Amino acid sequence: MSLCGLSDRSHSKGNFPRRKRQEDIFIRRREAEKKHRDLWNGVTDYFHYWDVKTNKYNAWVSPEYYDSSQQTYQTKINKQLKSERLASRREKLAQLLEKEKKEWEIELKERRTCFRYGRERRIIGSADLDTLKAINEEAKAKREEERRSEAKLLMHKLWRVNHPVLREFESRQRKEFVQKAWQEQVEEKRVSEEEKKRLDEEAQAALNDKLKKELEEEKRKQEEGQKLLIKNKQELLMQHLELLRQKERLADELKKEEAQAIIEQAEIDSLFTKQKQCEERRKKEALRLSLTKQIQLRLRRSAREAREQLEEDIKLLEAALEKERSFMESERKKKLETKAWMEEAYLQFRKQAEEAKRREEEAHTLFHEEAVRMWKRQEDRWKKEEEARNKLMQEVLSTLKHQVKERLEENYKEQKELLEYRGKLLREAEEAEKELIMKEKEQAALESKNQKILLSQIEEKQKKAEESKKLEEIETLALEEKEEEETEKLVREIKRMQLSSNPM
Repeated sequence: MSLCGLSDRSHSKGNFPRRKRQEDIFIRRREAEKKHRDLWNGVTDYFHYWDVKTNKYNAWVSPEYYDSSQQTYQTKINKQLKSERLASRREKLAQLLEKEKKEWEIELKERRTCFRYGRERRIIGSADLDTLKAINEEAKAKREEERRSEAKLLMHKLWRVNHPVLREFESRQRKEFVQKAWQEQVEEKRVSEEEKKRLDEEAQAALNDKLKKELEEEKRKQEEGQKLLIKNKQELLMQHLELLRQKERLADELKKEEAQAIIEQAEIDSLFTKQKQCEERRKKEALRLSLTKQIQLRLRRSAREAREQLEEDIKLLEAALEKERSFMESERKKKLETKAWMEEAYLQFRKQAEEAKRREEEAHTLFHEEAVRMWKRQEDRWKKEEEARNKLMQEVLSTLKHQVKERLEENYKEQKELLEYRGKLLREAEEAEKELIMKEKEQAALESKNQKILLSQIEEKQKKAEESKKLEEIETLALEEKEEEETEKLVREIKRMQLSSNPM
């Protein structure tokens, strides 16, 4: 027994930390749940609080709240005016009642003074007995007449209340009055509803017209913008096409110039070839002349060769000058110095040709000794002149060739730039054409979209009109049913009043 108890105690002591841990876990879980609930409640209260404030604020700033507040204020003003009028009427009635009361008291005092025994003697004084009896009889007759009139009035009232025809007439009159009042109320309600409906329809129609005008204005602006954009694109495309045509004309001109420059280059090469052939021929002729012993013949032939060489050089210069004149105006301005230099060389060649011709003619008249002296004296100078002429012709032809080469290079460069610019213009024209096609598609899509929107608005308006018509029919049926129920209720109430009325 002791061992079992010991084992139980040891077991319970061993389980104690685990139980404590479980309790701590439960406690922490409850605390976490409590914190979560508190947080949730706080968030809920926060949103509820701001929801209420937002609803209140929305209600305060809404047109319905303004209308209701204005209506409440007007009702309060009307009640205040009504209470003031009621107080004024009550005050006037109180004054009137007080006045009548005072008059009645005065009249009552007078009557008491006239008919009381003790006062009668003070007022009347020395009146005799017959007079007093007459006065008394007159007063009795007057009171009797008043009682009879009151009794007659009561009998008439009782007769009127108990008479079935009058009761039926009064009941029918009351019923007609109630029905008329009810019909007037229904008519007023119907008129007010129709007026409200008319105002709503007018407001809706005005809003629809405004929206329609805004939509049409927006549509018109979009269409104008699209048309203006398309027009600008078309103008830009036409400008690009015109530039392309100009560049094509310029390209044709450049090609023609290129062909002309190639022809000129070939002609210059031909001039080079001719000049070389002439130079070789002159060298052969000079060699042949150097072998002969006749000085006069050598002198004449030398002069003739110089003259012929000068004439050939002059022809070459004339051809070069002619090529120079065929250049463009801008080229002539650029090569003005070269042209002047070539003209100066041409003039020198002409002078030298005339001098060679004169020398050739002079050689025919010279003797042998004079011809030998002239040959020895002029041979070096003639060689230098010939070398100078050859050098000058080489420079002229090289200059012309260089000019033609520069023109060809400039032409190639301009054609390359022109091709690049034409390619750029073509790309821009293609892009402009694509944009133009895209804008036209967008314009068509926009028109289709606007047409769909307009059709949907028309369908929606027709649907709303049908729905409003159905609602009006439903409201009319409900109103008729309500009127019938009210009429039946009124008839039952009148019958009940007739049955429960007191015949007395």
